[in-house]
Amino acid sequence: MPSAQPFAGLEVVEFGQFNPAHERPLADRAEQARHYQELGARMEALIASRSTAEWQAAFDAHGEPAAGVKLPIELLDDEQVLANRLVHDVDHGAIGPVRVLANPVRLDGDGFVPAPVTPAFGSEVRDLLAGAGFSAAEINAFIADGVTRESNEKA
Repeated sequence: MPSAQPFAGLEVVEFGQFNPAHERPLADRAEQARHYQELGARMEALIASRSTAEWQAAFDAHGEPAAGVKLPIELLDDEQVLANRLVHDVDHGAIGPVRVLANPVRLDGDGFVPAPVTPAFGSEVRDLLAGAGFSAAEINAFIADGVTRESNEKA
């Protein structure tokens, strides 16, 4: 059962810390600012001393609601994100498999499907210019003169 003052008992039992502001109000604003600056520094060091799983177990044992916070990069491998299909993997020809964000909207049937990987810059220049009506000789001249460039990389 959560305590009447959040973290009041947990500070003493689990953290080995005591917050005098719970005993008497800090009326002076300068004293209050100093107190919370020091308390914040102590708590930051203390929280950094254990893993998220260890803290979760401690908070759960004392009935305090808490949850871990993940960095954005960690969400790409999060079990809930994967279960909700919020990301998908694409095979990029140049760099291999890449995990990218999926569309959060789901539709029946085919709905939204992952788009193909964007081709490497310049890899389609000959096809595009030929499709626009330019001859192979003109395309070669464009590339030689630096009007455009070509890449043989695969996407």
